Amino acid sequence: METRTQVSHTPASLLVIGLGGTISLTLENGRACATDNLAQIVAQAGKAISQAQVDTISLRTKDSADLTVEDVIDAARLIQSKTAQYAGFILTTGTDTLEEVTYGLQCLLGTSTPVIVTGAMRPPYMEDYDGVTNLIDAFTACRALSAQSGGVYAVMGGHLFSATHVFKQDATRLDGFVSTSPNHPAQRVTAEMQVTTCQKIAPPRLDQIDDVPKVDLVSVSLGSRWSHDPKRLPAGLVISCPGAYSLPTALLDDLRPMIEAKRPVVLASRCVSFTFAPQSFYPGYAAFLEDEGLEITPYADLPPQKARLKLIFHLMRLGVNSS
Repeated sequence: METRTQVSHTPASLLVIGLGGTISLTLENGRACATDNLAQIVAQAGKAISQAQVDTISLRTKDSADLTVEDVIDAARLIQSKTAQYAGFILTTGTDTLEEVTYGLQCLLGTSTPVIVTGAMRPPYMEDYDGVTNLIDAFTACRALSAQSGGVYAVMGGHLFSATHVFKQDATRLDGFVSTSPNHPAQRVTAEMQVTTCQKIAPPRLDQIDDVPKVDLVSVSLGSRWSHDPKRLPAGLVISCPGAYSLPTALLDDLRPMIEAKRPVVLASRCVSFTFAPQSFYPGYAAFLEDEGLEITPYADLPPQKARLKLIFHLMRLGVNSS
């Protein structure tokens, strides 16, 4: 259920949207649960955001593992509907899927509006809770972004990350997020920061969209195969490959029904710092796989989870802004 809380008595310039996650956890009967405490978290930022007028909307109250593509679309739709009212947006969410949420919003919103996604590595009931600090940094980054252009970014651990290259490297460390690209390093958040942004691109219309297609994600491991019902093939498939698109021969045979049905099969490397240059190491291999009907190049440099989002939005014909 959507709830709205106005934090200030003056017209708001920033909107904070909550999806749940560790940043909003509380203990109930000894178990950690996401709650609707977004306004309280924003209030804790206190004087650090006193120069901004802020509204909050709790759109979801979910653990990050329970978020869906539909939730990301709903968040993007809400942001799109509010762009005339607010100079920028901050979205709080769980860190386990923060990189997917950030990239998904970039696909759907492009550079049309300033959006910062943040969360917490530690819950509020721990002494070293980082949610308020990350939120303050998100306000700082959002103001810098609003003054220059738009775009979707993540802020964690005092750094700003691009949506395409943000990656959760550690499950609990406060500095657990890194950038996967040396060409797009994380930028330290400061009051004087300058954010380089791209030329604005009109986002796709989200008010009337089709149902989210089923796209499966399969991880390659020793002796792995793909079992499927030939009468119920998914709309698309992403293969999470080790290294430079290493694909077992037997698994390639399993993919024939998808290829013959002309349903997209995308190969994405799960090596987070992988550079798309298999031709230098294994001449002809990537070309061979693409000749077999698999897709590599349009999804180069994307980890499997983000490649899956890009494929889903492509199948929905949303004309996403994914770079």
